[in-house]
This record gives sequence, C-alpha cells and structure tokens, in this order.
Amino acid sequence: MTKSVAFLHPDLAGWDSTNFDCIITALQKKNYNIKIFRPNEKNSKLLSFVPRSFFGYFKTLFVYIRVFLCALRIIFNSDHFDYVIVNQVSLPILPLKFKFSKILFYYENPEPIPKSRSSKDCMSFIYWIWLVILDLLKQLTTGMAHTIIVNSQFSQRQF
Repeated sequence: MTKSVAFLHPDLAGWDSTNFDCIITALQKKNYNIKIFRPNEKNSKLLSFVPRSFFGYFKTLFVYIRVFLCALRIIFNSDHFDYVIVNQVSLPILPLKFKFSKILFYYENPEPIPKSRSSKDCMSFIYWIWLVILDLLKQLTTGMAHTIIVNSQFSQRQF
C-alpha cells in the first residue's frame, strides 16, 4: 500500500529550492504519493485575499497567517495523508496536530532571536516583543511535531 504525504511549503523568499526538490525526489523514489500545499497557490481563493505584506511591513506576520490558512486547507482536504511535512514555519503544526499524528518539521535556516535590544525607541521595543512572541510560538509548536529534522549544527542546538 502506497503511503501519502502532504507537504506544506511556505514559499519564503530566499529559501534554497534545491533542498525542497531533494526531499520531494527522495520521497517519490520511495513510492510515496505527494501533494504539495503552498500559500501562494492560484486556486486558493481564501489565500489570495491575504497579502504578502502591508506596504512592505509585517511580512513575517503575513507569512504566519498564510501558512496557518494553508494548514487548514490540508485539514479540510478530502485526501487522506499518512504523514505531513511542515517546512520552515512551525505554526501550522498547531492545527495539523488535531487531525494528524505523524507530523515532520523540517527546519533549515535558523534566525536567532536577539537577546537584547539595540535601541531604546518605542518601535524597537515593539519589534523585540514581537520577536520574543515568535520565539515562544516556535518553541511551543515545534515541540508538537512527531519528528524534527534540522540540517545545521546551529539549529540542532536550538532544539
């Protein structure tokens, strides 16, 4: 019996797509049926209403919103998936955990959260608070994954 895999790819700018291609190719060689979900799919009417940024700001917030909505598409998809692979952004693990038990989180490019604020103005404080919230959210949701795969020693130390 062929296993099926849902792959949630956030389409982040600057992410090396060769890693994505290698993962998909390896799964196909093992005869897995793969369905790729991306937040920028043209046939997704819901996701087409969510912008990538607000006049160049809040890009991370919109990435999180878009991948969360994409995770909801996987949950309500009529296909059955034996495994779900979540790539780079861990927030989708939270809703996916309600339906799927085997969730693999693949993390490649770590961005360490600054431990101290460099400036004392209000905007840098708000930004620092935002980063702390994102870090806590990342810690919570990555811990929900069945398996975590990292490809660097730095990101391995973080988990």
